[in-house]
Amino acid sequence: MVARLAGWVLKVPSGALASSMQCAFRFNTYLGLALAASLGGPAGQSFMALLLGLTIPMVNVLAVYTLARERGSNIWGALIRNPLFISTVLGLAANLAGLKLPGPIDATLGRLGLAAIALGILCIGPSLSWQGGQGLGRLVAWIVTTKLVVLPASAIGVAWLIGFDPLSTQMLVLFAALPCATAAYVLAVRMGGDGRLVSLIISLGTLTSAITIPLWMILVG
Repeated sequence: MVARLAGWVLKVPSGALASSMQCAFRFNTYLGLALAASLGGPAGQSFMALLLGLTIPMVNVLAVYTLARERGSNIWGALIRNPLFISTVLGLAANLAGLKLPGPIDATLGRLGLAAIALGILCIGPSLSWQGGQGLGRLVAWIVTTKLVVLPASAIGVAWLIGFDPLSTQMLVLFAALPCATAAYVLAVRMGGDGRLVSLIISLGTLTSAITIPLWMILVG
């Protein structure tokens, strides 16, 4: 809602708004899992994994819907072609069904998963870009502020209302403070959005989060 307000307040083009809105609620999964393990240990990483598993399908549906509505595309067709959405839904379904992999396969995939986190973080740097966003500086600042300031502050309020313990509160705020995922750029380009603008927001948000995340962790630590 805060991101959508930018269209009314800043009077930005609808195409730019539709492309950039997803950057206000999408999150970098690799960074979240790595930081959760460092800050909260196995318990923190498990809580983060639960948050990611529950929210990835929702944010993908919302991101696809926003761009599909702007471009007049079929939202269901876009969703069934989204590998992140499909894999998350299948993984959750298998978990809820109680399906378990054989020990050797589970151990192998677990090690590959740990390697994927490290590789994902390494890929963040090369993916940064400072092109795009000409004339839309206020929109970029609005979206980055929403993601890195407004959302974590809201998470603190939610944790207080629910009565979370310190570790859960820390993980929830960390989750909310994560910068936007680079997958937002891929989605914007695939659905005819402004990929250059999205890339700029991701880059600026990722670098800014190096300052804001430690500050939020100090606040809730």
